[in-house]
Amino acid sequence: MLGLAGIEIPGSVEGEDMSALIFHPSEIADRSALYMSVAPIVSQGDAHRSIRTSQYTFVRNLEGPWLLFDDVQDPWQLNNLIGDPSYTFIIEELDEKLLNHLRAIGDDFKSPDYYIKKWGYELDGRNAMPYTPQDAMVQSPAGRWP
Repeated sequence: MLGLAGIEIPGSVEGEDMSALIFHPSEIADRSALYMSVAPIVSQGDAHRSIRTSQYTFVRNLEGPWLLFDDVQDPWQLNNLIGDPSYTFIIEELDEKLLNHLRAIGDDFKSPDYYIKKWGYELDGRNAMPYTPQDAMVQSPAGRWP
């Protein structure tokens, strides 16, 4: 919002000025967006990091490249292209792009247990964060709301 208003963004503000997408959309050829499941605390899937470009969705888990979908040819993401030798170059390119995103935000991509301990999260008997009103508590990576 600050970028859209032409206001200088203080260094203490997290995030990215995306006003160029509105002011100069033709200058942004192919932008990748980062998606993350830092700690699947509700036991729903593996920890992963992923990016999406205008054509591909690429997902890496702790073991390495996991999923690749061509969202133009396969918009329902039914055909995982990991393991298809004709996509080796694309996989390497997207993996490097993903790792660059992670380096830029200081994410070392550790196991869920690492983040649960680091951030001091408390889990219930189902190994999940409590979400019911009677059990819920404020939990954030800083240990408090900013």
